[in-house]
Formats: sequence, structure tokens, C-alpha cells
Amino acid sequence: MGCWALLLLPFLSLGAATTIRPRLKTLGSPHLSTNTPDPAVPSSYSVHYFQQKVDHFGFSDTRTFKQRYLVADKHWQRNGGSILFYTGNEGDIVWFCNNTGFMWDVAEELKAMLVFAEHRYYGKSLPFGRDSFKDSQHLNFLTSEQALADFAELIRHLKETIPGTEGQPVIAIGGSYGGMLAAWFRMKRCADT
Repeated sequence: MGCWALLLLPFLSLGAATTIRPRLKTLGSPHLSTNTPDPAVPSSYSVHYFQQKVDHFGFSDTRTFKQRYLVADKHWQRNGGSILFYTGNEGDIVWFCNNTGFMWDVAEELKAMLVFAEHRYYGKSLPFGRDSFKDSQHLNFLTSEQALADFAELIRHLKETIPGTEGQPVIAIGGSYGGMLAAWFRMKRCADT
């Protein structure tokens, strides 16, 4: 009798396994493309686009693209508040904006303007539109150096066009690759802003 039970056990467990619904979603990056905000993060920001150079280091290349960035200035104090600048990384900037609670948490205390800059080749900041990934020559411009130059130009633009930002400190913030960009930005591009 015990032998029969051992032989039937694998078949019974297979039948039970097929009736249990999986509790985990499939792995992958589809969750990065959704713009479902974290309920703890206020989503009161405006969406803007800046005409950015495709190549900051070539003298003959005059092509440009639209870089998306988000601005939240609810707690910003003109002529005294900081600019917290999120150095966008590998993904849609809206997702990072909605899930980067730290910046939202300290904005009121620092009287800061929040700026979330989208990294080139991600989200809606595609230098060559739908063809950005079709031609390997286009990928020559997907470098951290070009991204840092994008951020410097965007900050320069903000300080030239938003009254009360000139002379205000810019604090670069990021996580993972974006954190490395924030550190490199401080080291390499600080004087540009």
C-alpha cells in the first residue's frame, strides 16, 4: 500500500499545482514602462521639452532632439531655494519621478524646485525618434559624456529662463547608474552650471 502512495504522490502534486494561481508576476521590465505613481509621492509636476544637441562634442553636427524633463515647484522659494536635479537613468523619467520619494520628502524643507531630466535614448527623449536603435551609427551618441552634457545644458537653460534660479545651488541626485551620473556631474560639469 505504501508503495502505491509513493507512486501516486508526484501525480497528485502535479494536479494540485495546476489549480493554484501564480502569486508572482512575470519577471522583466514591463513594470518600468508603467506610469503608476507611488501614492506617497505627489504628482504635481509639469512636463517640458528642451531642444538638445545630438552631439555636444562635434563641431559640424547641428542636429537636435527634444529632451523631456519634469518640473515640480510647489515648495520652491525663488531667490533662496535649491534646485534638486534628478540625473535620469535607463528608463522613462515619469516612472522615476513617481517612485523617487526622497526628493519629494525633502523638497519642502529645502524650499527646493525638483527637476527630473530624462536620459537620452529613454522614454520620449529619443534623438532619432523610432530610428534611434535601428542604425548602429545612432548609438554612438548614447554615452554618459553626452548625457552629462545634456544635463549641463538643461540646467543652463533653466537658470537663463526661470526667474529666481540664477545663483541658486543645484544638487544632483540619482540612484544606480543615475547615482554615478550625479557623482560624475559634480566632478566634471559642476563649473558649467
